[in-house]
Amino acid sequence: MDDPRTSPSRSDAPDSRLLAAIAYVPGLCILTLLLDGGEPFARFHARQGLVLLFVELVSAVLVALLASTIGRLPILGPFLVGVIKLALGLAILGLAAIGAARAAIGERWRMPVVAEYAERLSL
Repeated sequence: MDDPRTSPSRSDAPDSRLLAAIAYVPGLCILTLLLDGGEPFARFHARQGLVLLFVELVSAVLVALLASTIGRLPILGPFLVGVIKLALGLAILGLAAIGAARAAIGERWRMPVVAEYAERLSL
């Protein structure tokens, strides 16, 4: 039998797909973990959403540190911080949007890098 963590399985339960899709909204992954009833499809996406939330928080701290150091350079500093902030924000938003869309259609999609850490969580 295929490993459920790596197989491209699908979920046909609408409630499970909805819970899985909202897991990618920042902070709502915790709600999904509480309401999923142990359903593996929703829990898979909730774990990825939780790791993505952690990446968002770490990115925000790093951007704040950059803004307080490099951002103080005249002209070039704010530009560099803005470009880095935009790139990180778009990357995270893109991953969340793809994850939510794939979850909404019932597809189990493993995010690059994020899925490896999500599988290590024992929730």
